[in-house]
Amino acid sequence: MAVGHVLPVVVEGSRATRALYMFVYAFHMPTFVLISGYLSRSYTGRPDQLKRLLTGIALPHLVFEVAYTLLIRWGAQPERPYSLLHPSYLMWFLIALFVWRMTAPFWSVVRWPVPVSVVIAALAAITPGLDGVVGMQRVLQFLPFFVIGLRMRPEHFRFLRRRPVRIAAVLVFAGALPFTYWATAGIYMT
Repeated sequence: MAVGHVLPVVVEGSRATRALYMFVYAFHMPTFVLISGYLSRSYTGRPDQLKRLLTGIALPHLVFEVAYTLLIRWGAQPERPYSLLHPSYLMWFLIALFVWRMTAPFWSVVRWPVPVSVVIAALAAITPGLDGVVGMQRVLQFLPFFVIGLRMRPEHFRFLRRRPVRIAAVLVFAGALPFTYWATAGIYMT
């Protein structure tokens, strides 16, 4: 993840770094969101869980959002307004995790949770203006990965440890690198 956040600084003018950027972003956030869903499987909305959600996700969001805004105002944009509804930098993920986890009990009662979440993500992708507040378009577009994580069980991860699956993963990754290099032809080149 750290590499993905550093690459935009060096990506301009280099097809190789642009390809690496595309390669990293093709899987790192979906994987991170899927794992977040998996780790949220026990969330049912009990009062103790809600309290942890507020103190472990909402409060850090508030603290860091204010800190980011102060830092930005002190540096490059002194006129930047304080806004908890327009997240700075990485803060969108804390809002997203809060929203996803709050909806976790809902996904346990929906008959086809993954297809329903895919439809929601597709609708979010084509809805103009949805990204204006709390990055909701991005939150909803990553929702299927969270729901898949909610539905996963330990045996799914055991499946990933099998030798044929590991070999297939290496082949896919090996093929994805030249593909992303090919796909970057003419993109963002200076």
